[in-house]
Amino acid sequence: MSANQKPREKTKKILIYVAVIITMVVLFIPFFWMVITSFMSEREIYSNNYPDFHVFPRYFSLDNYVHIFTAEPEFYHSFLNSVMVSIPTVMIVTPIAVLAAYGISRLRWKNKGLVMFALLFTSMIPTMGILIPYYLIMINIGLYDTRSILILTYVAYRTPYCVWIMKGFFDTIPAGLEEAGMIDGCTRLQTLWRIILPLSLPGVAATAIFAFVNSWNEFLMALVLTEDVAKTFPVWIGTFIGMYKVSFAQLIAAGVISCVPVVVIALLFEKWIISGLIEGAVKG
Repeated sequence: MSANQKPREKTKKILIYVAVIITMVVLFIPFFWMVITSFMSEREIYSNNYPDFHVFPRYFSLDNYVHIFTAEPEFYHSFLNSVMVSIPTVMIVTPIAVLAAYGISRLRWKNKGLVMFALLFTSMIPTMGILIPYYLIMINIGLYDTRSILILTYVAYRTPYCVWIMKGFFDTIPAGLEEAGMIDGCTRLQTLWRIILPLSLPGVAATAIFAFVNSWNEFLMALVLTEDVAKTFPVWIGTFIGMYKVSFAQLIAAGVISCVPVVVIALLFEKWIISGLIEGAVKG
């Protein structure tokens, strides 16, 4: 490397780090503001404007959280519904995506590109385009306001994109490893289970987390397809928005609570997530 290139490389790295830091700050500000505001009273939130604007609460209070945990009976019910919908969705989507992506990545058959395009196309269909007929069908077959319909709906919506994610990971694994396993007497499924899956665990973790987060945060389908029995947590949070008043204090506190499962999962699987991002960046 010449003497002139070294300063350029250093400048390039500095600019990249600065851009990353700025991006992280911009992304973190809304979450930070939500957490801080959740400790303010309703009156303080409404009066927090110029010239009396302040970032931190004048008096930190847990009243908003106490109200949600003690005075909102639907809190526990809706939270449990979201858990009972998101976890089965992940347990169904992940193995389907693994098997489908492995078959598409490894097996030779015609129209493979057409199938991949069809999977991508199903993910591009706008929800509003099918929502009304889908709602009427669910009422007629008796699945309206049940967890089962949410699970089936989320599985249908998440699987195509998860197949794309897993296929990208399988494509980075050399086929010679499978050939060596088959020479040793493994079947195709045994090769997938014993050789390929251990090497693609970051991809499996990324796929499962993607399915969970999207199922946990989904609002529109849950709003239309549920009423009371299967109401999910995001739909329940929307009840703080009334026709004449918005309970900002409880709304923001509930929003913070809804972020907790996602943050916990991200921290638990941090190693696999980072490993998946690095492998995707290097091998992709």
